[in-house]
Amino acid sequence: MSELLIERKINALEDKLTYIEGLIGGLQRSLEKIEEAVNPEDQVITQKQACRLLGISDKTFKKMRENQTLDVPYQKTARKILYKKSDILSWLKMHN
Repeated sequence: MSELLIERKINALEDKLTYIEGLIGGLQRSLEKIEEAVNPEDQVITQKQACRLLGISDKTFKKMRENQTLDVPYQKTARKILYKKSDILSWLKMHN
């Protein structure tokens, strides 16, 4: 088999792999949307979204978290702090 033919087959396989990766990414996004529609309270929200949900400023929210007034579990990623919407709503129900 010539090197040119091998290179063409490799390129064709790489193209197919890229196409499959794109399909998988699209399926993952669709699944996330379905999960949010089925279980909207189980969705993960950012700190900014949690602030809007509670009706408080970002600064107040941070102080409450630091003082442990806001005792809601969260997950810290490299760039964001994430909360389960259901945890925020439960906390809100307990404190109103």
